[in-house]
Amino acid sequence: MRKLSNLMSIVYNDFRYILQNSNLSELDEINFKKIYLNNGDEIGLQDSLRNLSYFLHRYYDKNVIILIDEYDAPVIAALKNGYYDQCINFMHQFLGCALKTNPYLDFAILTGITRIQHQSIFRGLNNFKTFSVFSDTYSDVFGFTEKEVIQIMNDFNISDKLDEISDLYNGYMFGNSEIYNPWTVLNYFFAGCLPKSYWISTSENIIIKDLLEKNDPEIIDDLKVLMRCDCIARNIDDDLVYAGIDNNIHFMPY
Repeated sequence: MRKLSNLMSIVYNDFRYILQNSNLSELDEINFKKIYLNNGDEIGLQDSLRNLSYFLHRYYDKNVIILIDEYDAPVIAALKNGYYDQCINFMHQFLGCALKTNPYLDFAILTGITRIQHQSIFRGLNNFKTFSVFSDTYSDVFGFTEKEVIQIMNDFNISDKLDEISDLYNGYMFGNSEIYNPWTVLNYFFAGCLPKSYWISTSENIIIKDLLEKNDPEIIDDLKVLMRCDCIARNIDDDLVYAGIDNNIHFMPY
């Protein structure tokens, strides 16, 4: 909570010029300064994102757009450190009041690494649309398309590396789009086209690690099949809630 309070204080600091706006009431200024000066309590923090949209609306006379990257990071940290339920309850209020029935909001976009079943945080939220790696819509923006890789090659004045790049860094099928890994492709070019594995230890994978540590024989057998470059087929439950993962380790084969 202290870290979130510090973060929201920094965010409010970016908009401190709002305090010069005579349209804010005395109470508005008090609420703004509580967060700005890092004196907000938990209730104030729950409302801080929604209130900021209100303050901006009053200043610009326009509804706001809210962009949140890695919205799932706090939940993953909470799962790892043992305060999952408290985090879910807080995030439901923090994001819910900013995104649901907020008259000062135009629209919001949230991105994350791992999908969180929306009922756990956004329960009751209207007009909630999810676009995942299974969706055709926006599937070409999850990474680089081959056309974009060719453009990058041209920018680097390289013309004969597409086959090598495709062998090393292709292989993702998101929706109806074949995708190249952006991080590895760019590092490949920056390293002078040195072919190596760049996508290593680049993110937290606590959920995968926990599942592997259970040493479940079926999961180990599946991994052995994949490491032989063979195929397995599994149904994917993309509405799974983090708290229920232990009860849903096995997915029914097609």
